[in-house]
Amino acid sequence: MENSKHEKKTKFWKRKPFIISAIISVVVIVVVTIIVVLNVFYIDGKYRIVHIDNGGYVGDIYDRGYVKRWDDKNTKEKYTSVKYNDNNYGVTLSFYESTDIKYIGEKIGNGQATGYDEYEKIYHTVDVEIYNILKVNNDVSIAVKFFGDDNYYSYCNWDYDFGNIGNFVESLNLKEYATFGKVDYWYQAKDGKYYNVYFDNVDKNAIIDTFFGNNDTEIVQEDVNAGYRTYSFGFSVEAIGRCNLSIMVYPNKGKVVTNLFAYARSFDIGEKGQEFLDYLNKNYRGYVNQ
Repeated sequence: MENSKHEKKTKFWKRKPFIISAIISVVVIVVVTIIVVLNVFYIDGKYRIVHIDNGGYVGDIYDRGYVKRWDDKNTKEKYTSVKYNDNNYGVTLSFYESTDIKYIGEKIGNGQATGYDEYEKIYHTVDVEIYNILKVNNDVSIAVKFFGDDNYYSYCNWDYDFGNIGNFVESLNLKEYATFGKVDYWYQAKDGKYYNVYFDNVDKNAIIDTFFGNNDTEIVQEDVNAGYRTYSFGFSVEAIGRCNLSIMVYPNKGKVVTNLFAYARSFDIGEKGQEFLDYLNKNYRGYVNQ
């Protein structure tokens, strides 16, 4: 009998470390969960997850996101749309805090800016001054100045229909304003493996001539399913506040897709996609990203 009690006691002490470890694990999980929940719903008293009626900042899949309180937002974050001359313009939330004054032309009128407070569920509206962005079509993009603020902010008419490449280039003054990043090329070696090769400092005129040289080419507002892209490169237009966007090239389909102007735009380039790749291989040294 005593031996039996001793055996049970011994078994208990042998299991004790595992029991203690289990208890500690549960406590840690509970604490971590509490911390995560607190961080998700309340961060420094400024942010929390709220339901956003227009889809929020994280796309169509989710309608929840971190949102600042109204008083903690900057001007661009507060007022996301502007009404001017029967056009609706959306703010360009990007790397550029404001538009460089070198791009600002003359005042062309007054408009109305609108913003939405996700916490109080109310709209804020203020009167603003509208300025021309030099060499840019006013129906495409404008500069907005708020009273009491010395900065200018770019807003774009995302629904503008360019129609063709010629209008796209001319309306945004791309030959002068566009800048391009390195070309990233997905190269398949003889062993069947894919490597990411990049070409740096590619001639801007070669890019313009290849992809934007045919003025009559139709440009369509759609995101085509053109298969696996072969190469792409960065695309920025500082004057309208758009940076680090991309041009994706699908030589096998003769297609180009760019997200420079909010919605994906696509157009046909035929064999030029492959010809440009041949031009890169002939004139530039490629570097493999490790």
